[in-house]
Amino acid sequence: GDLAGALAAYQEALAVSRRLAAADPSNAGWQRGLSVGQERLGDVLTAQGDLTGALGAYREALAVRQRLAAADPSNAGWQRDLSASRNKLGDVLSAQGDLAGALAAYRESLAVSQRLAAADPSNAGWQRDLATSFERIGDMEARQGNTAEAVRSFEKALAAYNELMKRNPEDIQSRVFSVMPL
Repeated sequence: GDLAGALAAYQEALAVSRRLAAADPSNAGWQRGLSVGQERLGDVLTAQGDLTGALGAYREALAVRQRLAAADPSNAGWQRDLSASRNKLGDVLSAQGDLAGALAAYRESLAVSQRLAAADPSNAGWQRDLATSFERIGDMEARQGNTAEAVRSFEKALAAYNELMKRNPEDIQSRVFSVMPL
């Protein structure tokens, strides 16, 4: 739709979030709101093709999320947000042609996804994040010509999707991914 309108709305909302977060840096809800606003701004900038601007917005979101996750390492939501930020960062770095940087971001996301999935094997979301992380790493390895590493990552993604499907047979998304060629 209206990317210019979305950009203006997100910039306005982000200004409010920045004021709230600055007024009370210890308020985790306002800090998370700030990170969400930065991420949404990055999403719009990405859609507009402004990858440099998107990278900056995603890095700001990541910095906030790193602080939140460090302050409360047992909060799975903060950890999941951290993983998502690293994936967004990796996506932009990949689009910019920085495959090594993207791979590093995806590996950092994978580390978080592995911890979350291991801590709660019954959580379909964590398991899907794990599979997706392996997929992204496989894509980067393949694009860099590391075929053997790419295959290993894709096999791990497929195994994670198959495990997810076994645990959650009603999960249509996992069923689709388990039979799709990666």
